[in-house]
Amino acid sequence: MVGRILAIINNDRPEAGLSQAIAQANSAIDEVGFELCRLTTEKHLALSQLSTQQRRHEQLVAQGNSALIEGCAHQLKATTQQQLELEMQMARLEQSIAELTKEEKEMAAALLALRTKKHKMETMLRHFINARSAPSAR
Repeated sequence: MVGRILAIINNDRPEAGLSQAIAQANSAIDEVGFELCRLTTEKHLALSQLSTQQRRHEQLVAQGNSALIEGCAHQLKATTQQQLELEMQMARLEQSIAELTKEEKEMAAALLALRTKKHKMETMLRHFINARSAPSAR
């Protein structure tokens, strides 16, 4: 019974259904946009961490070279161990950055699709309202 009443109301006022769909699209756009910002921020932080670790790795390489020249085996062993640990961390960060980049592209595509769909619905609503308000030709 309620379904029939809603169908009658929507048939009498289909613009209400379109307006509701547009509002839902706006909500989805906000959610996807928020997620895209979160991913972008997370990726930026990972890139910053990677850059910091790369600089530290370069410092360790220089320290290792100095230890090698000076013949300090203990320091060479310590810097080599630190380099290996950093390289593993950098590999994990690079993998994370690649995954975040992929997710970021997917979210951007989803956001574009939602905005396009919303624009189409808004156009349909304007056409419907204009057609309804236009005087009948008799």
